[in-house]
Amino acid sequence: MKFSERTVPMDRRIQTVKGNGDTGSREGSMDFRIYRVIEFLKAHFGEELTEQSLADGIGMTREHFGRLFRAETGYSPMTFLRDLRFEAARSMLEAESYPDFSVKQVAMNVGIHDMSHFVREFEKRFGYSPRQYKNEKARIRSLGITSSQ
Repeated sequence: MKFSERTVPMDRRIQTVKGNGDTGSREGSMDFRIYRVIEFLKAHFGEELTEQSLADGIGMTREHFGRLFRAETGYSPMTFLRDLRFEAARSMLEAESYPDFSVKQVAMNVGIHDMSHFVREFEKRFGYSPRQYKNEKARIRSLGITSSQ
């Protein structure tokens, strides 16, 4: 198996989400409230968040918020949040700036507290356990090989 992720990176996914943050219903523009939620999620993904708390934050019912978020992004709010968390975890595990972080510390920092879920889902998404991924990235760095990601 090739050492690369199997999912679309979150940065690319966010770039493909419709619009530029404008309000209104013009084709190609995103509802500003959803844009604000996405920006909030990117800054606070490690916190305990619920769909209800996100909806409350922009003054919507949970049901309306969920429908609007999915219509604007193609993802449910919690799927979007989970994807952000795993992308952040992947980045932390491969970054030189976090060499002493354990897999558990990484999981906790991105807001995932169930280690068995974290390990299982990480492996499903990226093809390696978090520990294997971290070790492989460290090995590649030690050889002076730069990653194309």
